[in-house]
Formats: sequence, C-alpha cells, structure tokens
Amino acid sequence: MTRFPLRSSHIKSVGYDNGVMELEFHNGKRYRYSDVAPNVYSLLTRAPSAGEFFHKFVKGKFKTDEVKEDNAG
Repeated sequence: MTRFPLRSSHIKSVGYDNGVMELEFHNGKRYRYSDVAPNVYSLLTRAPSAGEFFHKFVKGKFKTDEVKEDNAG
C-alpha cells in the first residue's frame, strides 16, 4: 500500500485503500486498520495532532493487524 508522509511526532506515514488504513509509526512498526471510513482517513491527515486523533478515534476502534515484513530472500 502506498503511504504518504505525515507531520506527526508519533506517526511517520499513512495510506488508505478500499477501507483499509495503514499507519507506519516512527518506531518502525506498521499496522493496518480494517473497515475505516474514508472520512476518518481524511480527518486524520488534516488533524492538528495526528497522534491525538489516532488515540481518540482509531486505536482500539478497528480490527488491527501488524504488518510484518518478510526480509528473507
């Protein structure tokens, strides 16, 4: 999924495709959130504090999967 940089002290980048939002955090971890409405993605990208928005409106509210990279090969 293509992600775009986000000005945030917690979130490095964000991507969205067909109801799935992917966030990469500055600690290197990536997570995908399922069944996210397009307006949630839009509001996150425009929030004065993306981290605060994330904690209030995303974390714990959607099915979440950590994205693991297969570095073999």
